[in-house]
Amino acid sequence: RGTAGREHRASDRGGKQQRGEGRSKAASSRVGAACSDAAFQNAKQGKSKESLRLLQTGIRLGHSPDLKAFNAVIGSLASEGQMDGVKDCLQSLQAVGLQPDTSTYKILVAELASRGDAQKASDVMYLARKQGMEVDAEMFDQVATSFARADECRKARECLHSAKAAGFASSRAAYIAVAHAFARCSGGSGARDVLVDMEAAGMRPTAADFGVVFDAFARQGLDASMQETFDLLPSLRLAPDLVAFNAQIAAYSRAGDVRGAEATFEKIQATGLEPDLTTFQNVVKSCARNGFGR
Repeated sequence: RGTAGREHRASDRGGKQQRGEGRSKAASSRVGAACSDAAFQNAKQGKSKESLRLLQTGIRLGHSPDLKAFNAVIGSLASEGQMDGVKDCLQSLQAVGLQPDTSTYKILVAELASRGDAQKASDVMYLARKQGMEVDAEMFDQVATSFARADECRKARECLHSAKAAGFASSRAAYIAVAHAFARCSGGSGARDVLVDMEAAGMRPTAADFGVVFDAFARQGLDASMQETFDLLPSLRLAPDLVAFNAQIAAYSRAGDVRGAEATFEKIQATGLEPDLTTFQNVVKSCARNGFGR
């Protein structure tokens, strides 16, 4: 009886210990879940470092956060340029047996592109494609526009071409952003080519859109190229209307070319169009800027 009693008491103590450990683990898991919830809320409030700390604390306490929590923290870190934190978060994500999904990559591309990290955004997008994730036109637009804002014209246009090759239609806004980048950096010919690409993609540019091309050629003093572009408009189903003529005059005005502005004014009259207030304002501005106030 004594041996049996001792074994029974030992078994009872072992059972109590196991039950105590179970309760402790359950409590830790509940605290871990609370940490994950807090991490999600902190991420939404832009507290990126605190959100990562809470997420990792929850994992150490035995809780496995869901992908939604990870994506929120990753987005918050990326929006503040905390790329080391993003890497840590991705490692933690994989450590709990999860894998990045399309939303993960979309968040990263959007945040990086908006911060001006165009090359990183591009790298992440192509990594997503390599891993078989779905990408979309919006991601290509974000990368192309980010390159355009950084005046990396060639990469911006290549991104538009890649989108088309992948079966996506880039937005009008993306084409215009890239055209403006070319106009700022390499002159009118690159900007004109992008607008021609835009028309070939099924989005007709307006005569006003060509104003940026006229501006670039006027700054370069390339009157012949400006006229060549103007003559191109009918092939793009654009009538050389008063809007187009006014854009030309405005370009000459900004470039300080009075003679160019006056010659275009004469062309308006020769075609039978009636100059409007904008026409006269641009001609007057051109004259005033060059000391011909009278």
